[in-house]
Amino acid sequence: MSRTPSGIEGLDPLIEGGFPASSLILVAGTPGTGKTAMGCSFLYHGASDLGENSVYVSFAESKATLYQNAAKVGFNFEALEKAGKFKFLDLISVKKEGISPTIDFVLEAMSKPHAKRLFIDSFTALSNGFTDRSEARAFLHSVLSKIVRQMGCTTMLAVEIPLGLKSIGTGIEEFVADCVIVLSMRVLNGRAIRQLRLLKFRGTELSQHQFVFTLSGGFRVFPPFRFARDFVKKRFIPIPAPEGYFSTGSPHLDRILGGGYARGSNVLFEIGEGVPAEAYQALIGPTIFNFVAQGRPSIIFPSESYSSKLAERDDMAYVGRENFYKIYKICEQKGVIPEPKSHVVEFEGRSYEHDLDVRTRLRAKLEEKTGQPSLSVISWNRLEGTYGSENLVREQTKVLPRAIELGRLNIYFTKPGVGAIDHLKNGCQYHFVLNAFRGTVLLYGQKPFFKAYIVEQDVSRGFSEPKLTPIE
Repeated sequence: MSRTPSGIEGLDPLIEGGFPASSLILVAGTPGTGKTAMGCSFLYHGASDLGENSVYVSFAESKATLYQNAAKVGFNFEALEKAGKFKFLDLISVKKEGISPTIDFVLEAMSKPHAKRLFIDSFTALSNGFTDRSEARAFLHSVLSKIVRQMGCTTMLAVEIPLGLKSIGTGIEEFVADCVIVLSMRVLNGRAIRQLRLLKFRGTELSQHQFVFTLSGGFRVFPPFRFARDFVKKRFIPIPAPEGYFSTGSPHLDRILGGGYARGSNVLFEIGEGVPAEAYQALIGPTIFNFVAQGRPSIIFPSESYSSKLAERDDMAYVGRENFYKIYKICEQKGVIPEPKSHVVEFEGRSYEHDLDVRTRLRAKLEEKTGQPSLSVISWNRLEGTYGSENLVREQTKVLPRAIELGRLNIYFTKPGVGAIDHLKNGCQYHFVLNAFRGTVLLYGQKPFFKAYIVEQDVSRGFSEPKLTPIE
């Protein structure tokens, strides 16, 4: 099937390269869900990137308002209009004349620039001027046969879903359209999440029907989280932090937190069901790399899925061989490693007090040697699995206060089902939540409170770091 690229960031790979050519696409949603933003992206990229003349038919919004709002995301419709690639039709008054003059007016406007893309915003506003459903049906069939089929124009039609209702428009539109896209908003733990659903897509095999999207920087759709492993690894570039802070190793997260983690803090990453290990590794890893790259010791008590062997294979490239073997320490249960290695700290796994003493002494020794505060990263689930839930309270009463006292940084991460989590939440100065929604990983803050961000992996600088996009 011939395809018309949507031009909407992230969408085309999910729909086999684009919309079916010369098709009628219905975009439905309640007010404020992003229908106009989607239509503008469709028209602008078609005209500016693909040379396909585009027409915007408005039954509600003025040209000045559209151009002003579009300019905020970098869409210069005025320049396209001057170049003859874009036309804005204000049909607020024309629709009062009846259906035939309206259709004729649109057809005439379409033919002069030989438009290949059309966005009607919105059919709901237009249909309010129809005398009955038969007029609405006649208009839709006219659009479908004369504009879409005969002129070879891919047409997008915006339709309002009244608040509190699930029906789309008059009930006619979705049967006529080739593709039906529903935009909606829902609340997840007090955060607004935007959702795109592909209800109908002619001639297209869809692997998934629901996705997260944002209007931040334009209309953008996000697939499930993906983690790249095969890339050329480079030395991590240390990130300085303001006085009294440790950088998270991520410029994005540092900005969200106002500079990074305050020195002498305990951090909790609460991991939800369905979140891949690579997602939270992409958030915690840069903090470790940033510490070690600046000569600060780091001791890791990892989850069962991570090991000293993986750290040696992957992380050495980021922090350098000398730093890795001197101040980057990975805890492994005794007997796992066949021969001693300088970056491995063996623990017995029988006595919590004994193994905590090993960690405590090593940490103090490394801090004395380097003259730098240290970082500890601990899997709360593995801690419970190794020593039992009764010892988790001891971790909180002994280790957490010492971080505050000595200006250290402790990071804990936990998955569902672990014990004593409420005490840990209370004891940590930072509390983040990672959730998977339609395969997309979302990060939001409980302490401090902040909105939801979409988490992606960024390897453009030669090392794995998170890319955080706000849902707006």
